[in-house]
Formats: sequence, C-alpha cells, structure tokens
Amino acid sequence: MEANLKKNGFASYDRVYSRGLRKEEAQDCVVPDTMPDIAELATTWGCVLIRSKDVGEGRVRVEANVPAKVSFLPEGEETLCCLDVNIPFYFSAEDAAIRDGDLCIADLKLRALDTRVLNPRKVTVRAEVELCLECYEPGQTEFCAGDEDCDRGIHVRERNFTVAAVGCVTEKTFVLTDELTLPAEQLPADTLLGQQADLCLEDVKAVGSKVILKGSVRSTVLYRTAEGETDRAEFTTEFSQIIDTDTETEEAYTAVHLLLSGLYYDVAPGYNGRTLHMELHAVAQLAVYENHTVACLTDAYSNIYALELQREPKELRRIVRTDTLRATAREELSLPKPAAEVLCCTGECLGAAQDESGVTLTLRVQLCCRASNGCLFSAAQQMNVTVQTDQADGMMLHAVTLTELNAVPTEHGAELRCAAELGVFVTERWEMDCIQGISYDETALLDLSDRPSLVIMKVRSSDDLWQLARENCSTPEAIRSTNCLDDETEPWEKLLLIPRMI
Repeated sequence: MEANLKKNGFASYDRVYSRGLRKEEAQDCVVPDTMPDIAELATTWGCVLIRSKDVGEGRVRVEANVPAKVSFLPEGEETLCCLDVNIPFYFSAEDAAIRDGDLCIADLKLRALDTRVLNPRKVTVRAEVELCLECYEPGQTEFCAGDEDCDRGIHVRERNFTVAAVGCVTEKTFVLTDELTLPAEQLPADTLLGQQADLCLEDVKAVGSKVILKGSVRSTVLYRTAEGETDRAEFTTEFSQIIDTDTETEEAYTAVHLLLSGLYYDVAPGYNGRTLHMELHAVAQLAVYENHTVACLTDAYSNIYALELQREPKELRRIVRTDTLRATAREELSLPKPAAEVLCCTGECLGAAQDESGVTLTLRVQLCCRASNGCLFSAAQQMNVTVQTDQADGMMLHAVTLTELNAVPTEHGAELRCAAELGVFVTERWEMDCIQGISYDETALLDLSDRPSLVIMKVRSSDDLWQLARENCSTPEAIRSTNCLDDETEPWEKLLLIPRMI
C-alpha cells in the first residue's frame, strides 16, 4: 500500500518551452519619382520592433518589423536623400508542450542590416532578426513531507531548504514622449536621416505586489540641415513605470525584457527646426523570481515493514543576492573606407555565453562615419566583450547595459571603446534525492527477533544520528530520550545507549 504523504509547495510558473529562431528577410524599394537617381549609398539605419505575439495550443506566433532609413547621394548632387523601407517578419514555433493560456516572453535582436543597389532607381534592404522565446505554464511546485499516518511506524527525515521559482510572468505596454531640443551650437534640422533609441534599465525594485522600473532612453538622431549639411545629436530621456504582479514579497528578483513596438522621431513644427518630437511605444516583460522555504522528505525507514522509496533527483537553486559585473574592451574595427570622423556609434548585445571562467558578450556595433570628401557611410561589425569571474557557474544573467560606446578614426579603421554592466542573480545550486512516494506490504512484517534490544556504542563526530537509528532499528528521538540529550546537545565522542524501537 501507499503511505499517505503530506504535500507542501507553492504556486509557480514552469518554463515549458525555450528556443531561439533566426530569420532573414529582404525588401525591395523603388526610388519615388520625386527623387533623383542613386549615385552612391550613404547610411542605413534601422531597429527591430515587436508588433504582436500570440500563444495557442501547441504553437507561438510573433510578428515584428524592421523600419529602415536608407540615405543616398543623388547623381550630380551633394545633398543626401532618404528612403523609408519597412521589412516585416513573421515567426512561428510549434511544440506539444505549449498550451493555450501559457505566458510568453519574447526577445528580439537585429543581427544584421544592409542595403544593396540593384539599379539607380531601386535598392534591396536585407535584415536578419533573432527571436528568443520562453513559454511559461502556471502550476504548482510540490514536495512531499512527512507521513500523515504517523502511527504506521514509518520514520521520516525532512529537510527545510530554500528554492527559487518564477512566481509571476507579466507585461505592460507604455508610451514615452519627449521634446528634444538641439544644442545651441548646432544647425537646425530639416530632414531626419536615421534614429536609434536604446532603452536602458537602471533600477528595479519590488514594493509589495508592484515592481517599479526606472531607466532612460538614449536617443541618437542623424539629420540633414536646410543647407544640405549632415549632423547628429544625442539625448537622454528618463522614465519610470509601475507594474502590478501576483507576488507579495519584498525579496522578489525580477528579470526584465524591454522591447520597442513603435519608434517615431519628427522635426517638431513651429520650433524652426530646433526641436525634435520623440514618441516611443514599448513593452516591459517581467519574470519575477521568489525564494520559498519548503520541507522536503529526504529519507524514510520502518522497523515494522520493508519500505520501497520512490526517489526523484532534483537540481535545486536559490537566489542569494543581486550583483553587477563590469567589463571594458577596446577593439580595432575595419571600415570599408577611411574615416575622417565618426559621427555616431550605436550597439546592442546579441547574446551572452557563460562558462566556468566568466561571461562573454557578443555585441553588434554600428558606426556612421564621414569620409575625407564629406560623404557619409555606415559600417557594422560584431565584437566580443569578456567578463572574468569565478562565480560564473552560480550566476543567472538577467540584464546587459552598454554604459559607454564610442569610436575614433585610426589609420586602418576605427578604435572602439566599450563599457558594459551585467546584472546577475548570484545563486547556489545543489542536487537532492527527494522522496515522492513510499509503498510497503503491511502483511509482510520485518523479523527483528535476532536483533539486540539494546546497543551500546561510542559515537564519533563523523556518525549521523539518523543513520545510527536506522541501522540499529531505533529512532533519533528514542536515542535522545534514553541518553537524556536535548536537541542542542551533540552526542559525539560519547557512549550511547541505542534501544530497539518499533
């Protein structure tokens, strides 16, 4: 028969699906009749925006797009023209583990963006986007504890431990707007040639059932003046958001994924080209981790029946604290032509690889440069930044922020200087054999007639009181009672009486 074990646990979300998908799409664009022919490409700017995500029975679908701005130098002219090109992306993943009602966290990265001239009136823009998906199913994390029928003569050993689990998966959409004023020393803007918005998370705090996010938007804008000159401007806009969750703990550890769903920069009318209007649509996706203390049944025996224990090995983890790792790197980047000036330098983290020695970030860096003849050109390249740490095996990376990214021209290209901050959860991991069930035959009793009713032995510090009781058909409680030991007394290096017990 089966022992009636107590259950204890907590509500949690199990990650049932995780996968990375890459896709490449291209879009042709014809130069409008109002624009002259293309003589030379200048720059290509773009970003990836999420449009929708949908989870159904056995599948996930995500829709995104890459709005790109392609600037070119017309035939016989020195003033840049700009084309707007939109590249749609549709991702689909199927798996039997995905259920209708599961919650999904999506992370999108623009891995590549380039333009090729097909003829003087037509270009094709190619983009490569990576989607990282995680699907979570609401459920219950349970562990078995002691036998509810204590009079059956089953002795159990429990251990209290702390384990981290995802207690909430949620998201919130929000809109950020700002009026960006050009510095007094810069000429007014007439036409925007490119823009980039980097969402930087600076602080995450749990207060009751709410999570408070604080961060900033770093805007980089490339524009053309009415006189045909090109310039760039950089701005910082602070933001904060309050997000409701299903948790009620002050010790929540929150992993946040910020994605843009809309990006709009325009020259604001009525300000003589000195003010730009910014409107960003974004979504914050949260996975909130909590530490729970639970009791787990790790061993059991009986002096009456032969027990059959159903053990299940589990890898457990608890979060100890949050930490921030910092890394800097310098690298020489090759350029398609010599640069007299680097106007803009933007980048994003494409991914992170962890091993026993540290964390290696893969960055995609894009430069907008001015050649010696005044023409603009862009260049993109990947680089690695490594953080050395002896705690890499016990870390969960949840955020990467580029705190510094700039480049200066060199004889052979450009020297890039980069600084990054890595937000990590420092964890402890261990493996445990947890008992999930106990069965026995109550008609087959153990024969203990040949076992002594009392054992006298000297206990060493390497001995385990539970194991001594189990091997000698006793109980830890009976040993302590017989030898007048309280729970605080250590019985090591003493002569103990170990009575046989049922």
